[in-house]
Amino acid sequence: MENIYHWLWLSKIPGIGSKKFVNIYKHFKDIEKVYQANELDFHGIPHLSKNDIRTIMNNKDLNETYEYMKYLKKQKVDLLLYKDNKYPTLLKEIYDPPAILYCKGKLEIDEVAISIVGSRKASYYGLKMAEKLAYELASLGVTIISGMAKGIDTYAHKGALQTKGKTIAVLGCGVDVIYPTENAELMKEIEKRGLIISEYPLKTFPKANNFPARNRIISGLSMGTIIIEAGEKSGSLITAEFALEQGRNVYAIPGNIDTQNSRGSNNLLKEGAKIVTKVEDILEDLVPYLKTEISSLNKKFKQDNAINYKELTSEEKNILEKIKMGYNHDNDIINACNYTASVVNSNLTMLELKGIIEKHRNQYFIK
Repeated sequence: MENIYHWLWLSKIPGIGSKKFVNIYKHFKDIEKVYQANELDFHGIPHLSKNDIRTIMNNKDLNETYEYMKYLKKQKVDLLLYKDNKYPTLLKEIYDPPAILYCKGKLEIDEVAISIVGSRKASYYGLKMAEKLAYELASLGVTIISGMAKGIDTYAHKGALQTKGKTIAVLGCGVDVIYPTENAELMKEIEKRGLIISEYPLKTFPKANNFPARNRIISGLSMGTIIIEAGEKSGSLITAEFALEQGRNVYAIPGNIDTQNSRGSNNLLKEGAKIVTKVEDILEDLVPYLKTEISSLNKKFKQDNAINYKELTSEEKNILEKIKMGYNHDNDIINACNYTASVVNSNLTMLELKGIIEKHRNQYFIK
């Protein structure tokens, strides 16, 4: 009977990627038989070259694997194998599912999941949209999946963690490697309340070519992928391509037509991606799985996001309306309201203290 050591052994043989590994497994039905096989036993396995077979035959030693397993236990890393019942069904459906997933955190992967990806250099608007959508979806039981990168990914994870929802971070390095380093605390929080996964062995440091491959897992785990502020050559577009190939929904949030960061996501909309202007645009595709009604969801969000105008002064109401109309810069608000600078600034401060607006680079936004 095969054991986990044989899976680790085969996964670390040079040149045996996920597709070849799964093909070998389907052929032998038991990875221990691979360890015991001769060259002729490999005949007929798709994509497996003679050189691959020789490499397998010349690397039959489990000693290194035993040491590696000790390190896995020390790092508190779980393994999810392609053959396991807990292996996610959606991921198993893609063209080249990873044979092994290294996991840190709660080993539960829900099928009702949406991925959110986008620019590492996102605008304030893009960051807040990622956070808002993640929060609203996660609060309804939708798992939020992203890649732990700076920018949109980070805010998607943070939005999910603000509620009791779950988030999964898919890394382009080993799960024992903190990348980017500024997300060290976020990584700890996700490990505590969600899940961190990677197909890369421990001690694998991030390389540029790891991330496109990683993106197929992000989309593969998800029922749909939301793209926020992607440039024309953004890695997020690779995730969108994978999602389309995998038969999953692709969503995009319209962005500023004058910025480079939005050209890729805006092009997706022209090519047929579903436009997202509110969370209900995504929920209508998920309602059959969430076992609830859109009308009740709409009511919930209207209550949660409502501003109590009775608590505002007439000046605060007027200034808030101007911000809603798009007058975001403090000078623009002053000109639009016809108040003195001191009156506008004091009211803006009060609106901030009440938690209704927030400031970013001398611009004000409704929270």
